[in-house]
Amino acid sequence: MSESTQDQASFDETLISTPAENALAAVEAVGARAPALVDAWVRAGNAAAVAVVAERGNGPARKAARRGLQVLGARGIRVEAPPRIASLPSPAVETTTEAWLVPPDPTGMVLVVIATRPAASRARSAFFFLRGDFIERVTVGELSGRSLKDALKRATTVGIEAVRVSPGYARQRVTETRDRHVQRGLPLPLGMTSAAELLVPLPETPEPHPLDTEGLELSDEDARDLAQRS
Repeated sequence: MSESTQDQASFDETLISTPAENALAAVEAVGARAPALVDAWVRAGNAAAVAVVAERGNGPARKAARRGLQVLGARGIRVEAPPRIASLPSPAVETTTEAWLVPPDPTGMVLVVIATRPAASRARSAFFFLRGDFIERVTVGELSGRSLKDALKRATTVGIEAVRVSPGYARQRVTETRDRHVQRGLPLPLGMTSAAELLVPLPETPEPHPLDTEGLELSDEDARDLAQRS
C-alpha cells in the first residue's frame, strides 16, 4: 500500500463525508495531511468539499483539490461551484479570547483550554488533552463563564491548578502536538475539526513556555514528580 493510500485509509468516515460548509475547517484540522484528505474526498466522490477547497483553500490542499476537480469531471461527476458569499459590512463585535494550561498530572496528561467569547454571549471553548506527542481527546462546546470555570476545576486532578497563558502560546502548543501526532500516522480525535477555528491565528514568532519567560521553566517530568508528591 502506498504512503498516500495509507494516509487516506486512516481517515474515518466522518472526515471523508465532511459537508462543504466544514471543508476548510477539516483540512485545517488535519494539518500536513490535508492533501491526502482531499484525495480521499475525490475517491469517495465528495465533490462539494473538494470544490470549496479548490476555490477558497490554500497551499498543497488547494492544488490537490484543483487536480481532484479534473478527476471528478473525467468520471462524469457534476461539480457545482460553491455559493459565493457576499461581503457585507457588519458592526464590529468585540471578542475576548482566553487560554489556560494545566501542568502534567502523574500520568503525563497536559490540558490546554482555549475559549473565545463575544460580548454578552457564551464562550466557545475547546479542551485539548495532550500526552507527549499525541492529542488524546478534544471536547468542544459553548459554556457560560461559570460553567467554564466549573469545567476547568473538574478537568484538573491532584490539586494541580490551571494557569492562564496567552492564546498564542496555547494555539502554538496544540498545533505543534497535532503536527507530531499526524507524523506518527494516527488519526486525530474527532473534536479537532470542530476546534479548528479556535487554533488560529498562530503567533507570528514562536512564543516561549510561560514559565521560561521568568527563568523558571518546569519540565513535564518535573511537573509529574511534583504532582506525585502533592
